[in-house]
Amino acid sequence: MKGSRVVLAVLIIGLVILGGYLYTTTRAKEHSPEIDTTRAQILAYLGGLDCYSYQENITTTIGNETTESTINGGRIYGTYYFEGQRSGLHWYAVIINNTLKERIITNETTKDVNITLSKDGKALSLSVDPVKIGLQAVGAGKLVEKGKNNITYTFDITVPPSLNIEMNGTVTVFWDGERVTRLMFNVEVGTQGRQTEKRTIIAIIREECRKPEWFKKVLR
Repeated sequence: MKGSRVVLAVLIIGLVILGGYLYTTTRAKEHSPEIDTTRAQILAYLGGLDCYSYQENITTTIGNETTESTINGGRIYGTYYFEGQRSGLHWYAVIINNTLKERIITNETTKDVNITLSKDGKALSLSVDPVKIGLQAVGAGKLVEKGKNNITYTFDITVPPSLNIEMNGTVTVFWDGERVTRLMFNVEVGTQGRQTEKRTIIAIIREECRKPEWFKKVLR
């Protein structure tokens, strides 16, 4: 009899422990957020792009003035390049470390610029790069909507290397399970003493490691 009571006591203790485990596990599942495995895949993909190019359309609103721009840009192992157009203005730019080399063409007049960028200046220049900003936005963002082929995050970031250039809004990532094909931003960009910009950006992302034809001309 004594042996039977010992066995029964062990069984009861085991059931109590099992019940407590199941209760705790169930409660944890009820209160824990959905694990966003897609975020990790997107971050790994964007963070692994040493070479890429993009084509984007940007709508910028400052106060009551709105401008439309198109930019063909990219990155080649730490060097950023941009070709942009808007309302009669055409520019080509290359950023290497903290140096900006730019060629601006307007009204058949060409001007070459070679300057050292401040931290704020570099941040503003790179704030149009959808891959760079997308990586930071997704990493810091909060999941708000997940569809079959896209996922949207809200975010609030400071654009490096500046401590003053702030960006907040939403980013929608179009993800086919293996790569990011498009990025869409609806954001506000601002800094101390500077009027806030509202930007809508739609960018198509491509994996390629090819310098544009104009690249060497700007670096001369």
